[in-house]
Amino acid sequence: MYSIIGFHTCEDRDETDEEIRTKIPIKSEPLKQWFGEGYYFWTDSDRFAKNWGNYSKRFISKYCIGFSNQNDVFDLVGNAAHQEEFTEMLNLIIKKSSKSEEMDISAVFYFLRNEGILSQYKAIKGSGNSYHTLGCFISGRKEKLMFVDRIQLCLFDKNVDLTLESVIRYSEGYHEYVQS
Repeated sequence: MYSIIGFHTCEDRDETDEEIRTKIPIKSEPLKQWFGEGYYFWTDSDRFAKNWGNYSKRFISKYCIGFSNQNDVFDLVGNAAHQEEFTEMLNLIIKKSSKSEEMDISAVFYFLRNEGILSQYKAIKGSGNSYHTLGCFISGRKEKLMFVDRIQLCLFDKNVDLTLESVIRYSEGYHEYVQS
């Protein structure tokens, strides 16, 4: 078993506790999503869940997402082989497509998913627009320690062990746990 902690964010539209628990997680609309249609989670920390979207009030739900094994996730954060595989696919698409200059990374993921190229996976994990704190490992060298990454998981379907651990109503400076 391979587990990832994920935080799902959605707008608080004054639903009751029972209504929100039956509604979440919400599947994203099929268009203009980073990795395509799916259930999106910020991994490991609710830091970015607190600021995502243009919501003055939001729900943040914490899940334990259980997979059979690590191979269920196309991991572009922690798996160098997956990063290399994606780079090869991207280079091939650029080489073969006359429209490659018009494609953004999101379009590449839509293509790969629609063509079944990623069908062996249940989710994609990736990082983008990271907020970095930089510091040299060794003085005078160029290598730097960089963090905190904005890591998201896109779960394609709810065909994994998806355990809701908690839900909070959140707005700047205020939070309240939703009753079970």
